[in-house]
Amino acid sequence: MADKLKGEEFISIIDKDKVVVKYLWRIVVMLSVAIVILSFAFMSIRETTRVNIELPATLIYKNAPVVVAGIDGANKVYYRMWGEYVIKELSNFTYETIGKKVQLLKKMMRPTRFVEKKKEIDIFTNTLSKNLMSQKFIPEDTNLSNVIESKGIIRSATITVNGIAFQSISKEKSKKECKYDVDLRYVKGVLYVEDFGTDCF
Repeated sequence: MADKLKGEEFISIIDKDKVVVKYLWRIVVMLSVAIVILSFAFMSIRETTRVNIELPATLIYKNAPVVVAGIDGANKVYYRMWGEYVIKELSNFTYETIGKKVQLLKKMMRPTRFVEKKKEIDIFTNTLSKNLMSQKFIPEDTNLSNVIESKGIIRSATITVNGIAFQSISKEKSKKECKYDVDLRYVKGVLYVEDFGTDCF
């Protein structure tokens, strides 16, 4: 009789453990579903996150001093600001500094794109350096073209800056109206230079 009671107690403990395990499995399944839902929610938020950065108007433009940037793109002010910066850096040089200026392209281009353009960039740099060429470029206006936009943000665009170039080749000086173009592309929160060109030479 005592043995029978001990057996029943053992079965009763096992039944209780089964019930506890059953509830624990339900909790695990519910938590797993919650984690999956939260993961999708995070990915959705990440894709649509945008940061508004307000800067003093004198640094950018009096009419729109707000920069908007997200994971997949940015607004026109952001593109204009970076486009003008790249062009300003690369269009003002002496034959001694042109090599250092081109390092900006290496830094801002995607590595694979830089490898494709390296030979062309090297020829351009060597030509300017060998001809003892210097230039000061005064920008007059900036335009955006080839804009690829999605959900109110720009993914890629070409920035064109028109202006006047004061050039010095050896000892000869000249002045001409010309332009610089830079193709910018925004990929996962990083802005890359895709291409760069000018008709100043």
